[in-house]
Amino acid sequence: MSQYLGITNWVSIKISSIAAVFIFSTSIAEGQLLDEEPGRDQVHACGIRLLKEAGKTGPETIKLPALYSRASTDKDTQFLVHMLAVIYVESAFNKLAKSPAEAHGLMQMTQIAVTDASRHCNIRPVSMNNLFDSYTNVKYGTCYLSKLLEQMEGDWDRALITYNGGYAQLQKYDRGETIAAETANYVLKVKRAVKICNNLVDSDE
Repeated sequence: MSQYLGITNWVSIKISSIAAVFIFSTSIAEGQLLDEEPGRDQVHACGIRLLKEAGKTGPETIKLPALYSRASTDKDTQFLVHMLAVIYVESAFNKLAKSPAEAHGLMQMTQIAVTDASRHCNIRPVSMNNLFDSYTNVKYGTCYLSKLLEQMEGDWDRALITYNGGYAQLQKYDRGETIAAETANYVLKVKRAVKICNNLVDSDE
């Protein structure tokens, strides 16, 4: 009987150890522990603040660290802050948002944007309905935003103009012409959101 109990205890300990390793590994894969990367505390604080600005404070709130992990670990702090600002302005963190122009999800991705993103990041295109999944939307949205920022050689104003108004509005901007009011206001709103996030760091210093 004691031998049987010993085997049972050994099996229980072994199962518990495996489960613990699995849970810990999953938390890293899904959550991107904030302490692992410099600047992620700032990004997390930014996300929490913008969620509050959008009125999203309940238990259904998006798991922010997991959201960052879909944006790719090679993105710097300011890119992720801009990403969150874009989400805030585009959808107010509503993953089911859909515009009359058939833009879907958190980052309001269109079919054209998804196609561009898949080419830029060498990932398989997805159907529009899949873009209502927060993490899928952010994966393709950040690919598209990254593509635009690279094209614009790091100029956020030009990247945001193109993200919202397309290349037609960018051409107007480059010619010194007045761009559409909607696009101009969009850029201002994103920059204000970015400023809110950057001020969080300044106030702590």
